[in-house]
Formats: sequence, C-alpha cells, structure tokens
Amino acid sequence: MLAVIAAAFTAYNLGWSNAQAEHQAKAELSTLLNRSDIETIELVDGLVYVFGHQSPDSNTVCSAIAYAELLRDLGYDAQPAVLGPVNAETGYILEKAEVEAPEVLEDASGLNVVLVDHDEYAQSAEGLKDAHIISIIDHHGEGNITTSNQLVYDARPLGSTATIVLIRYYNYGFEPSPQTAKLMLGALLSDTSNLQSSTTTYPNRSCCRRVMRLPTC
Repeated sequence: MLAVIAAAFTAYNLGWSNAQAEHQAKAELSTLLNRSDIETIELVDGLVYVFGHQSPDSNTVCSAIAYAELLRDLGYDAQPAVLGPVNAETGYILEKAEVEAPEVLEDASGLNVVLVDHDEYAQSAEGLKDAHIISIIDHHGEGNITTSNQLVYDARPLGSTATIVLIRYYNYGFEPSPQTAKLMLGALLSDTSNLQSSTTTYPNRSCCRRVMRLPTC
C-alpha cells in the first residue's frame, strides 16, 4: 500500500511540476507578445516625453509618470511632463508618494511623445502636429489626433487611464515601484470617485486591490 501511495505522490508532484512549467512558458510567451507592440520605439532617436492633457488632474499626471517609468523599465529613454501646474489634489498624492511633479512642457514640436489620458489636439501641447507621436493611452472616446506613422493606440472604456497603464505593466511582466503604485492608487480613486462613479469597471477595482497589496502601498 505504501508503494501505491508513494507512486501516487510521485505522479502528483510530476504533474504539478509539468503544469507549473507549462504555465510559466505561456506567461513568458504572453509577455513577449505584449511587448512586441512597442518594438517600433527602438527606431526612435532621442528622449520620449510622456504627458497628459492641459489643466492636468491626478489621473493624467500620475499616468504620465507611471508610463514613463514603464518605458524606462523596458530600456527606453523616457521622461514624464505636464502641460501646466498640478492642482492641490495631485500635489497631495505626489507628496504622499514622495515623487516630484514633472517639469512643464511648453512646446512639443519635433519631440518624440506619448500621450496619456487624451486624444484631442485642443487638449494637448503646443506644436503637437509637428511632434512624433509614438503612442496614445486613453480611456475617452476617439479623438481627432492622427499620425502618418504606426503607433500604439490603447483606448479602453475604463474609469481611468491609470488602470490601462497598470494593465500594460502586468502585460509586460513588470510591477510598478512602490512610489508609482501609490500614484496609481491615488489616480484610480480620484478618477473613479473612490470607485463609486458610473464609469467604474471591474478592471478598475481589480487594479486598485492589486496595488494596495504591494509593499509599502
């Protein structure tokens, strides 16, 4: 009988090990496939600026900071920016996360840019029509920004752009830093009115729970 039990345990352990290996292989393939959508950034020469809309709110500022960090994690030279002074709520979130407000970008002409939380020329930076737009990450309806080059356009009907940024972190196989996790939490709660707004979705709640479980958050 002991031999039968031992054989059963051996078979169980082998099956578990194989299942784990298969899961790991699928996860690695998924990460590679997801990361492939930004391979064109490797062709970009120079710094990439990441910024949100004019009259910046918490969602737009924190999303810009977080997405710039993600691009740096992936090996790209990226820097967040804002199109105006941050408001009191955003300043509070930045203070609690111990993160400085990004510098104000006056003109985007000739720059490599990633737009977060907007896709309208009227909401964006001066000179945007003369910029190289690499990506648009947004949660609003389709805007009027067009490009002649290929770009990553990730627009989802979620309660905040911060949620989309977090999804991209996880799809690319990264976790946000503790400071950025705090920024994302503040942005999520702000743009969804503490997860009570009519635009709040399951991904918003799920991402909020996940960042709250991260160390120091």
